[in-house]
Amino acid sequence: MADAGAPALPPQEVHYRLAWNTDGVTLAPPAAGDGASDASGDGAADTPIFALTNDLGVAFEVTRGWLVSYSFEATVCPADTTRASVLQRVWVQLVENVGVRSVWAGHGSLPVSPAQLRASYVEDLRDVMKPAEVGAVVLPHHRLYGLHLRLGRADDRAPALPTEVDMLRQTLHLQGRWRTLGQTTWTPFTWRTAVGWGEVHTLAAPHDTAWGGLELSARRTLASLVDHIDPSVMTEANAARQVLENVVAGVRVEATPHLH
Repeated sequence: MADAGAPALPPQEVHYRLAWNTDGVTLAPPAAGDGASDASGDGAADTPIFALTNDLGVAFEVTRGWLVSYSFEATVCPADTTRASVLQRVWVQLVENVGVRSVWAGHGSLPVSPAQLRASYVEDLRDVMKPAEVGAVVLPHHRLYGLHLRLGRADDRAPALPTEVDMLRQTLHLQGRWRTLGQTTWTPFTWRTAVGWGEVHTLAAPHDTAWGGLELSARRTLASLVDHIDPSVMTEANAARQVLENVVAGVRVEATPHLH
């Protein structure tokens, strides 16, 4: 516990950011000559924004996609006994000891951590190359060890809902086409879900906010977005849920100083 006689350290801003690792993914492939033009015929809506092959050998071309990050929360080191850390440690214990991973994000009677940012941030997957700052919180002195990222349904506070599809009360909309190895024709798909999913990810090393402001970036792995999915045997609902699990499982948390 901190020395009661020591001067209080000033609070610091913690900024939450989203980014994608696009290694292994073909971004905006050309439509001509690769079979991309033989889908449903919506014009611009049929142009792939990225293409990839999953771990089962199924090829996918994604033409539209939106993903909602419901909340972000820096988690404190378990040894942190400062008074302000209590609510955060309750969340950590619930996640680690009870095994809470799949969640209806933002619902229930669990305590709200002072580090939690309820964002309802709707992310357009056309912008996978553009890191985004979602928001910031101001925290007293802590040693932070991770980030709890929760995906969940977009609500009325979402700052930018798309006009192309209805994302209100939805977590994911993913649209495109797929084909298995050896096939020459594409099969269109549209996956939507309102379920949520969350998990705590640890930093490579704890970060002390006494060092100054901090940016916590959740860098997801685009190449694993549709892993473990065989659309020929999996329902649309289960495929959508698997996408959420893949997004959360593929997170690497990066901490960098925030320069004012």
